[in-house]
Amino acid sequence: PHVPAPMLLGVLRPLIVLPAGVDDPARLEDILRHELVHARRHDLLYKWLTAAVTSLHWFNPLMYLVRREVARRCELSCDEAVLRTLDQRGRRRYGETLLALAAPPPPGMGVLAVTLCEEKAHLRERLVSIAGYRKGGPAAAVLAAILALAVGGCALVGGAETVPPETAPPQETPPEAASALLEDGTGYDLPNGMTLAVPGAVSEELLVFPAGEAELGEAPYLVWVYEKKSYEDGMTDYGSPAGFLFCILRYDQVEYEQNYLAVNGGAGGLDFFARDGAYYYGWGTATDVQYYRSDEGETDAGGQGWKDWEALFEAFPAIQADFIARNGLTACDGGAALERDFFWPGEHRYVSYHNADYTQSMTLTLSQPAVQGEGGIWCVERWEDNNYGNRYTVLPSTDVPVAEYYAELQEQTGRVHPIQGGQADLLTPEGAALDWLRQEYEGEDISADSIRLLEGAPAGDVWGRLSRVLAQEGTLESFTWAGGAETGLRTYSEPDYYRDEGQQLSLWGVAGTWLYLYAWVEAQPPAALTGAAVRYTAGSGDGVLFLAEGGLVRVDLDGETLWVRPAYDYQSTPYDRMYDICQEWAEYASFLQDISSSARP
Repeated sequence: PHVPAPMLLGVLRPLIVLPAGVDDPARLEDILRHELVHARRHDLLYKWLTAAVTSLHWFNPLMYLVRREVARRCELSCDEAVLRTLDQRGRRRYGETLLALAAPPPPGMGVLAVTLCEEKAHLRERLVSIAGYRKGGPAAAVLAAILALAVGGCALVGGAETVPPETAPPQETPPEAASALLEDGTGYDLPNGMTLAVPGAVSEELLVFPAGEAELGEAPYLVWVYEKKSYEDGMTDYGSPAGFLFCILRYDQVEYEQNYLAVNGGAGGLDFFARDGAYYYGWGTATDVQYYRSDEGETDAGGQGWKDWEALFEAFPAIQADFIARNGLTACDGGAALERDFFWPGEHRYVSYHNADYTQSMTLTLSQPAVQGEGGIWCVERWEDNNYGNRYTVLPSTDVPVAEYYAELQEQTGRVHPIQGGQADLLTPEGAALDWLRQEYEGEDISADSIRLLEGAPAGDVWGRLSRVLAQEGTLESFTWAGGAETGLRTYSEPDYYRDEGQQLSLWGVAGTWLYLYAWVEAQPPAALTGAAVRYTAGSGDGVLFLAEGGLVRVDLDGETLWVRPAYDYQSTPYDRMYDICQEWAEYASFLQDISSSARP
């Protein structure tokens, strides 16, 4: 219970330590594969060696970079060794395991342990390597981007309006939609009188397989498109095709809700880009790289074949726009419902639940999906894992649109709804939470005493707003409010070694490690600003103010101001976390200054 992530301890007698709650056999297999590679390669010896050398050469700041680089390379090499033994599905699962178990080692462990995922800042790179194992390219980059966003947990939107998914207004197609038609397009007939066109310049490089009317009755796919050379070489060498580029499928309202929204967008590679009165249209791409050439042992990223492959992806936007215009569809963002602050409009409440040993600890977001106010039933629309910070959308499993399901439940249920082991009052957030938990964890003893209604109204995607500010270039300061004025103002400079290959600000990743885990509720601004504070101001004018008093946080984004506070009494407040970062940056700056002073004659 005292470790947040799997880790390897001990040089002479290695021991793998698991966090509580690792009971999924597939997850356990991934963890053991990874940690046993570390053990066989004696990676802890490398970490001890770098620590010893760094201690001897404490005055050389480059040694700290070397130490981090050695740890990074150990992880990448370990991932590569594990991936050699896995198929495509196994590699995807392995990446999901890293994502699910990403957590820092316990304070003080340092060089003593090798963890499954030591730094979220490096997790993005590892996911890129997994997605593009053996070969890299656009499809891998798409998957890596999806997973990297999940690491930060940041749906980079704020203040989205709360509209039920079935009534979410699609984006209007521009009046000039006709201009989106390809002038030199090569057309293919699809089921239901639909047409796909691809640019004539690339049509000879593609193989297009439209679905038949009979096939459409069994599956939602309209068409599959492959790169011709990769497809043919794969069939010749292995009897199975390579070169998959994209497919187009369609879901009706129920399929869209159950197969996309209810599974939080799935495993990646699927985006819904258009709709009509009956269907949502999805664009599916590979989650591994499908480029293949018989005459290339290893992919030549500088070769002409690879360049031609990458050029095909540049045609995707034009093909999508043509498909929308040619078939009279409306452009939409089918994933927007997953990024909104809330799934349903109206009032929202938090309910906390945990079991006896806290291996299950979650915050449930409750909404009223049918009737607002008194007399309206409540439902769980989302839950957050308090141990790891992951968030999950909740939709009932039903063969009708969820809005109809809840409307019927509102009408038929009255005051109570039958559940396993008794009845729960759906007219209260606590009752609806208990109902959902007992159905979700059937067979477990879940009593009303294990849940608690939290004070305050959920504030929505606060981390999404924070990340949009902290990812910008800006200034980090600490000070104290006294008599309405700022005193003791101090500015901090970011350490160079924190930069992610010279691009990503460290503050986004370092602060996100902790702020991402908070559940937030709306708060009233204080009558007067007093006490200690940390402030981050971006060049755009956006900013975040962290107050020591009450754990209050003010987010200024896009001209709007939001005051929030943590929903729980966490051991450390947001101010504590940010002030720790200030201290770390100050210590490093002092360290560099001492080195510079000692080097002078």
